[in-house]
Amino acid sequence: MKKPVFSASQVSTYELCPRKWGWQKLDGLPSPPNKQAEVGIKVHEALEKWLGEAELPGNEKLHDVMARALIPLLPPPQAVAKENIERQFHWSEGDVTFTGFMDLVMPSVENCTIYDHKTTGSLTWAKTSDDLAEDVQASLYARVAMDEFGLDRCDLQWTYATRKNPPTVSPVRARVTRDDIDLRVQQTVRSANEMLKIHQAGYRAKDLPFDASACSAFGGCPFQQNCNLNPNQRNQTIMAQELSKSSFLQRLQARKAAAPAAAPAAAPAAAPSFAVNPPEAEEAAPAPVAAPVAAPVAAPVAAPVAEAPVKRGPGRPRKSETPAPAPAVEEATPVTASIAVVAATPAPPTPRVAAVAPVAVPVGGWTLYLDCQPVKGGNAEYVADRLARVMLAFTAETGLTHYKLYEYGKGPALFAEGFARDLQENPPRAGIVASTASQEVRDVLQVLQASAAIVVQG
Repeated sequence: MKKPVFSASQVSTYELCPRKWGWQKLDGLPSPPNKQAEVGIKVHEALEKWLGEAELPGNEKLHDVMARALIPLLPPPQAVAKENIERQFHWSEGDVTFTGFMDLVMPSVENCTIYDHKTTGSLTWAKTSDDLAEDVQASLYARVAMDEFGLDRCDLQWTYATRKNPPTVSPVRARVTRDDIDLRVQQTVRSANEMLKIHQAGYRAKDLPFDASACSAFGGCPFQQNCNLNPNQRNQTIMAQELSKSSFLQRLQARKAAAPAAAPAAAPAAAPSFAVNPPEAEEAAPAPVAAPVAAPVAAPVAAPVAEAPVKRGPGRPRKSETPAPAPAVEEATPVTASIAVVAATPAPPTPRVAAVAPVAVPVGGWTLYLDCQPVKGGNAEYVADRLARVMLAFTAETGLTHYKLYEYGKGPALFAEGFARDLQENPPRAGIVASTASQEVRDVLQVLQASAAIVVQG
């Protein structure tokens, strides 16, 4: 099988929703026609002719008007070498190779400038200067250019034009160093390594985790009918979305402000004994950066809950830069199942949720409500919170984005050990509500049943 080559856009899609990436790159489904993307392509073509041949765009069609509005923000044709227009690159790091085209590169002795032409419905969606250092595409392009020209810094200019007549234009500029982009590039490489493993394992899109929050992102996912998620599955990602409010980018910034650490190894040599600390300890010692999404290798798995980069585009309003704290277990928001579910075999039918009367819990014990939930008045937590905390601890200890990525199927047992430790360190007040529709619940089911004083089966 031919080894796949990755692009910045593939990584961005994968980190947004692994299954969306899978529909395109594993199942080979074509993206439907997109008029907005077509306008962007024509703007790029018009600017390529201007920079390479000094051919001025017309003034009748929208894409030509947009291109003309961008020209004053770009170098003049006589200052541009043709080989630096739509300059293709191939860049490898470890086992993965990236490719792409830079719209324009202007190298000099001590510096270089990368120009990227962007079209948008509104400048609201434009990135900021701070965003560029932590953007998948911008950081990868900067690293490629710095390696090629032997530099330690690079200037970036993302030049935006709105799809209006007359258009509004705005250049967004940033100067970045290797240190500025290092963590984001490391994460890009880790994501690509996960994608490579998925290719090599022969998985299909349906085998991959999904993120229901991505269904409406960037104007809506074109593969929603292929996924055919039911309302319950969409609700299963509520907890993951809440936890991801402390975004990957914000954690990058916090980590850089403290002390940048070396990237974690791709796979640990021996099984770690990771501890799940109480919330107070987690706040005192933040965990290393977790990868934004998980991909199965040993078996298809549930969607992970580690933080992901905040994406902005049509349909996704700008989010606050202030991270939201992970919800405490005692204040868990009720959901009908834990996290997103993806199973290797056909998933069991949606369990009947039975309303049962609260059971008296013995001193020192608690009740497990399995595929059911207590009626109003029951003081039980939902298992999603606890699974999320254990997953984050596992990621912080191993550097892997999901326990299923641990070597040769040992991950579920290691995850179950961490879950058992969490039950000991943070015992439930009264009970836990869990659904066996979740793969993660099934992987820790024996621990749950053995630890509970009473098991109520729905």
